[in-house]
Amino acid sequence: SSGINAEYGKRNSTPETAREDLHQLKIDLEKSGHRMEDLDELEEKLKTRITPTTHADRGDDNNTITMVTNYFSEIGQLKALMKDLEPDIRKLTGSNTHTLIATRRGKTVSNTVCKNTSLCQSEMKPCTSKRCQTCPLLGQVGDTFTINGQSIEVPPGQHCKQKNVIYLAQCQLCEDSDENTYAGKSMQKFSSRVNGHRSHFKAGNVETIEKSALSLHAHEKHQENFSLNNYKFMVYKSTSDPNNLHRLESVAIDSLRTNILGLNRCNTHK
Repeated sequence: SSGINAEYGKRNSTPETAREDLHQLKIDLEKSGHRMEDLDELEEKLKTRITPTTHADRGDDNNTITMVTNYFSEIGQLKALMKDLEPDIRKLTGSNTHTLIATRRGKTVSNTVCKNTSLCQSEMKPCTSKRCQTCPLLGQVGDTFTINGQSIEVPPGQHCKQKNVIYLAQCQLCEDSDENTYAGKSMQKFSSRVNGHRSHFKAGNVETIEKSALSLHAHEKHQENFSLNNYKFMVYKSTSDPNNLHRLESVAIDSLRTNILGLNRCNTHK
């Protein structure tokens, strides 16, 4: 702020005048919008000669005092002032102390995305709902889906509440066959899409059964064990743009050939 004055650091200071300068600096920084608690802590460290953070590459007698602040337009003036005050600070601390003004990073697109996708950096964890019927059907990290000669590992971070995903469903009753996998898309929560498939497993209701490739396959091949629970699911791809889902689904179906040797060739209404 306009109250920051480089004259403080140019005085021939004694320890007493150095303390006065630091106190005045604290007042000016408070006027600039900095938290008084942070400034009190900094001033106390200097007055009581608490050893600041040490950088090992500077040696035992060389310390660095770091003050973290949000960016403001006159940060350059503050850095210059602290540089001028270093001789006074060294007298107070009794060591070859350096000052460092560290500017705290604000939110960026990068770190915001990283926080929002933290689940993608850890193994899949079932949701806490005792009634969830999707989580038990999700493949675990390390599992492999073999689809028409291609091996695809279950990725970390998949969970039943994901939206805008491409998913794979593989029948476990005919796991030795190449024609056992379905690739689909879901704009809604993945668990809702799986439950949509589940709703078509109505024994004896052919019209309903034919609306899902999964129920149709189970009806044609496994009538004696007609259940969605015989499928294993994987969240194969995800996107932040729901308009991209149709293209990603087409790419997945073509690359995995599930429309030629797979359940995407089933003649369904859904």
